[in-house]
Amino acid sequence: MSAYFEARQWEKNFGLLEANDGHLLVSITKKDAVNMSQSYVNDEQLLSCLSSHESTSSNWTLKLLITRKSRYSKDDRRIPYPAEILEAFITYWKIADIGFRAQARAGSCSLSCSPVPGDSSYTGLIVRLVYGLPFRGMLIITHDRNTNATYAVCFGIASEHANRLVARLEESQSYASSPIHVALLLSDIALEDLEQFSTSTYCDFVSVREAMGTNLYSLAEERVARAPDLTDMPRRLTALANALASNCSSLNGVVDIVDTMELYSKDFQKSSTCETSDIVTFADRMVLMRQTIRSALRRNEYVKASVEAQVQMVYALRAQQDNEMSHQYGADMRVISIVTLIFLPGTFVATLFSTSFWDFGPLNEGPLVSKWVWLYWVVTIVLTMCVVSVWMWWPWITKLSDMKCQPFKDAMEMIGKWRHTKRRHMRSY
Repeated sequence: MSAYFEARQWEKNFGLLEANDGHLLVSITKKDAVNMSQSYVNDEQLLSCLSSHESTSSNWTLKLLITRKSRYSKDDRRIPYPAEILEAFITYWKIADIGFRAQARAGSCSLSCSPVPGDSSYTGLIVRLVYGLPFRGMLIITHDRNTNATYAVCFGIASEHANRLVARLEESQSYASSPIHVALLLSDIALEDLEQFSTSTYCDFVSVREAMGTNLYSLAEERVARAPDLTDMPRRLTALANALASNCSSLNGVVDIVDTMELYSKDFQKSSTCETSDIVTFADRMVLMRQTIRSALRRNEYVKASVEAQVQMVYALRAQQDNEMSHQYGADMRVISIVTLIFLPGTFVATLFSTSFWDFGPLNEGPLVSKWVWLYWVVTIVLTMCVVSVWMWWPWITKLSDMKCQPFKDAMEMIGKWRHTKRRHMRSY
């Protein structure tokens, strides 16, 4: 059998396990009133708490274990519990071992599960948030319908998110009777981070748009940039596009979680004793989450389309700059060509008249300059004027020759058409 289908695979691969920095055990119960308690425990104390059986007559109970991400952890797939505690989770809290197997997989997931196969009195929910999310963590929930007790294990989350989760539990203790309450709080925390990230990317895009001079057309002229820095702009736009893609992927992951919670909630309501008002409240909160996700996705789609337009503009501006540089280089080459044309006849004449016009020899007793030196300058100037004139008038000469040849070309074209028509008539006969 494949290792993926083997339960308790950590017994064969201890590399999946890692040390932790302690745990926070949160307990919320309702008897006459709702009470909430918190205690920090180590592995030994936690094992004792898991194995102890508390006989209470509470209306409902929530026991949540929070294990923060270890400062030594470098792999999100590690499980921060020793093997004996994992066995205690499965034995006493009926935590589905598939949740720990899902942790060893790379990726986000959300699903309902059966903690005790064949026993419908236990229901389970698994939520894993990893890819591209500011919030990362694993949540495994088991609910006992007979005792109306919920057991949840949350690990791999940052201290900041753990503190926010506990604070929200304190504010909403009375809703802890629903097994999806913790999952809803964690999803809402993740959604808030995604909203903040989406707002941050939008603000970054606005700064890029202003730098490109393509902000809203109603802005005053003095606020529009004139010379954007195109050197770093492709990198900024690429980074922004990657951030948008990551944000959209994470938002769609939260949508999957909301879908799973809705299905689980509908199945749970069939046999639960929750008040109707609580059921409606949870339903409204999930609807609000969906609307928030859709709003964030619409904003990301808008920014994505605008980023694509900015990329096209960057390419257009770069092409324009390249054309301007090409024109500048062309002008420089024309100057070099003119200088070459001016000096080329003189060089040619100097080579042609290789006889010496100057005689600086030590034995020379006559004039140093020959009387024929004027001939060099006359020939050089005449040839230079001829070459420059031909160069300046060559485009006009070419155009004039084309105009003179055009009647001949038209006549040849007419003759060709007449021959083609004549051949076609002959074939028809």
